[in-house]
Amino acid sequence: MVKSDIAGAGIPGYLVSLFGIFEITAAYGIWSLAKWGRSLTIILCILSILLSFLSLIGQKLTFGVISLTLMGIALLVAIILYLSKPDVKRLFQ
Repeated sequence: MVKSDIAGAGIPGYLVSLFGIFEITAAYGIWSLAKWGRSLTIILCILSILLSFLSLIGQKLTFGVISLTLMGIALLVAIILYLSKPDVKRLFQ
């Protein structure tokens, strides 16, 4: 049994899996136009933005990594802005 490499990946792996389950749940809520789906999507987008900024701190990063991360953040902001439009909000009532 190899414990040293696999043991450290347990908790982060579970957190990523849990986040993925929430993302799939939010996608179902958006697809079915449920009010909770819109709210969950906005919350997960905000969390993703925060995690993206945290991933940029304290590391040597290339221009490509920084630009892709910032494009991802811009996409998440666009999703939040779209879901916050009054016409779209009305769909989820």
